[in-house]
Amino acid sequence: MPRASSRRACTSRSKGSRVQSCTRVRAAAGSTTNTVGAAVAVGLLGALALAPFAARGRQLALLAILAAGAADSLAAFAADLVAGGLRDSRWALVVGALALAALSGVLATVCEMSALQRSPATRVGPIVLAMQIVIPVVLGATVAGEDWGATPAGGLVLAGGLAVVVAGATLLAASQAVTAVTARPPAGRPRPPL
Repeated sequence: MPRASSRRACTSRSKGSRVQSCTRVRAAAGSTTNTVGAAVAVGLLGALALAPFAARGRQLALLAILAAGAADSLAAFAADLVAGGLRDSRWALVVGALALAALSGVLATVCEMSALQRSPATRVGPIVLAMQIVIPVVLGATVAGEDWGATPAGGLVLAGGLAVVVAGATLLAASQAVTAVTARPPAGRPRPPL
């Protein structure tokens, strides 16, 4: 059952009469989102998602792949904020986070389609998928206040799973054999120009 208050001010007094305070916004049941951390994460992911539109040059394919993963991650993080806002009846947060999630989803689609025009799907897919999984999970633990300690082995199983995702994406994206098989045109058909 949700708590009555969606914001909590935490204040502590140190020697002298210096007061430190912080504001946290609840995200998931029993957790709090660090507002400054969330703003920094949204800013960094948003900047990376928009980078291909400002960049020129040869590295545009890699930048488009990273931008697609960042935009997808931003959409997932915004969806988490929507869930927390709905639970706590914070309608301004819900509307803002919904707009951010929708914009990020459209941006992710555009970036991924751009990346697929410049690189084979065997390179684009694994990297974007790994980013879609890893970044929101890490943000959940570092910014949204989710407790990995409550997971099996105190978060080691979760960390191991993330490592397997990254390793698998790296192996697939670098695999010449997968690229060769998927890039081969069907028998009797010439390969269309890129």
